[in-house]
Amino acid sequence: ILSKPKQIGGQIKYYFKSRKRRLFWLVLLAVILAMFVRVPQSVLAPATIIAKDPVIITIPMEGVIETVFVKPEQHVIKGEILFDMDKRDLVNANELAQKELATATAKYKTAVQSSYQDIEKRADIQVLQAVMQEKKLEVDYTSHLIKESDVKSPINGIAVIDNPNQWFGKPVVTGENVMQVAIPDQIEMEIWLPVADAIHFAKGDQ
Repeated sequence: ILSKPKQIGGQIKYYFKSRKRRLFWLVLLAVILAMFVRVPQSVLAPATIIAKDPVIITIPMEGVIETVFVKPEQHVIKGEILFDMDKRDLVNANELAQKELATATAKYKTAVQSSYQDIEKRADIQVLQAVMQEKKLEVDYTSHLIKESDVKSPINGIAVIDNPNQWFGKPVVTGENVMQVAIPDQIEMEIWLPVADAIHFAKGDQ
């Protein structure tokens, strides 16, 4: 009678040992398998949809912006005026150059006609011709600037500009970026990450 409880106790003790051992190996196996499970890295950051390879619209010359004709996200066509520069000084310079060209041309023609009778006048012809050519270059240059002061869209697309009102009457310098013209179906996402949150990205990652 006394030996049976010992024998039963031994079986119970062995049963518990066997169960603990089995549980240990299951946990160890689960840990090993968990090491092969891919845990994705993730980070939160603000993202902005921007144009891919947009056309940058810059200031063609130093001056003041007169009017911006487009609104943000407005569809524009090739050749449409986006904004223009103040032309008053250019127009005045062009008119003055035209008057000076007319005067130089008249003097040149008079010298040519007079040279047939007065040989000494022939020496002035080359000088007057040079002055006439110089004034013509001034007329052409100011006319070119007047034409360039109307900044047009080089392509069909969408105007990307933050606040058109901030450009009205603003003095600008040559090459200053005013807006972009983007092709609608060519976009990309811009995400800025702090250095501490930078993680490795492979092609195809979500």
